[in-house]
Amino acid sequence: PEETTLLRNPGRPQLLAFSLSRNPLNSDLVTTGAEGLLRVLLDPRLSAGTAAASELLVIDNLATPEGGSSDARPGRGLAALAAPCHGKLSARDVHVLRVLSKLVRARTEGAGALRVAIFRGERPEVFRIDAYPESPAGSATGWGRLAAEVEVDFGPDDELRQATLRLLPRCGPARAAGCTDVERTTELFLIRPMAVATDKGGTAGPRVTTAALPEGSGATTALDFGELLAGTTWRKPL
Repeated sequence: PEETTLLRNPGRPQLLAFSLSRNPLNSDLVTTGAEGLLRVLLDPRLSAGTAAASELLVIDNLATPEGGSSDARPGRGLAALAAPCHGKLSARDVHVLRVLSKLVRARTEGAGALRVAIFRGERPEVFRIDAYPESPAGSATGWGRLAAEVEVDFGPDDELRQATLRLLPRCGPARAAGCTDVERTTELFLIRPMAVATDKGGTAGPRVTTAALPEGSGATTALDFGELLAGTTWRKPL
């Protein structure tokens, strides 16, 4: 089946998307070292024109020098490309992400818009929050990223008890990922749920601010879910 991608900029070349599946009724298993059975060439560029052979990403089923069963050039094997970056979300993960998505807010003075991404961190019981302020209307330039993490302490039945909201350090030569590089002072905070919605959606609770970087008391704050979620049923998964 074919799919048509709708783009805000119709003149931009589309990236190739593909999927491979094996029909057990009329297909044989593609085996390691069977040359020519599987080879996909991808042009990773967004520019128009014909790519040189050295610019193409080649994925095939040939044996690698290390003895692996797949190969991708340059740089990464097919197994690494296809493997999930982490296991499936647990019920505990889903509960925390749902709660944070209702409570997390960010603010940058003068920003035209602000996007927030919430996802599971690399370590158990740690969740990441990234905030991306954008310049006012008429400019597509972003102002960087505020990166933070929430380390949660769970009680019986996965009840939310305490947590630490921590602003990640500034980016530098030795750190390009998992760091803060927002250009303007930005604060990240959690709101307290209210029974009746208001224009602000609740009063501001614990917060961290980039004004505290590289060091300072405003870069880390404690969260008490018992206080923050008082009067709600949100502390335990339903």
